[in-house]
Amino acid sequence: MGAEHPDTLAAMNNLAATLADQGELDSARQLQEQVLEARRRVVGPQHPDTLAALNNLAYTLQAQGDLVGARQLQEQVVETAQWALGAEHPKTLTAMNNLAYTLLAQGDPVGARQLQEQVRHARHSTQSAASSTLTAAELRLLPLLSTHLTFREIGERLYLSRNTVKTLAMSIYRKLGASSRSQVIARAQNLGLLDR
Repeated sequence: MGAEHPDTLAAMNNLAATLADQGELDSARQLQEQVLEARRRVVGPQHPDTLAALNNLAYTLQAQGDLVGARQLQEQVVETAQWALGAEHPKTLTAMNNLAYTLLAQGDPVGARQLQEQVRHARHSTQSAASSTLTAAELRLLPLLSTHLTFREIGERLYLSRNTVKTLAMSIYRKLGASSRSQVIARAQNLGLLDR
């Protein structure tokens, strides 16, 4: 396993997080910079792993008191995420929220509030679009998908056959662009569909 193998980079990232938690911010920062450079080379600057590495480094800079450096990295994350993932993607919205907190720490409450309003508006419109594409039966099924219940057990609770539950679940998977039950739940939570 080489220095740029995904498992090696993940281990370096975990070590950096541990060092940061222990207050060894300089060591954490050095590791995070190495991970970031490797991610840029291996998967490219727009890849979500690279954006996550940028964000981790921004947190460390912020902890070191370098709000200007943190803000520059977070602005880069937001700009790249908007271009690569889309303005309403959950990772883009999280990046915008992180930048808003840095703006607030820098004494720019107006800029922070504007970003947070953009995030709130984007989440609301995404939630409305997603919930309008799901049928009433699918919206009733969705919370039960987050439980340990099997399709047969869910069917018994909703007075539906196992096959009907499976068909509805597959429709939800398709509409939310998910390939597994856990992915459906994560996307539904990001869209606020499980808070209803």
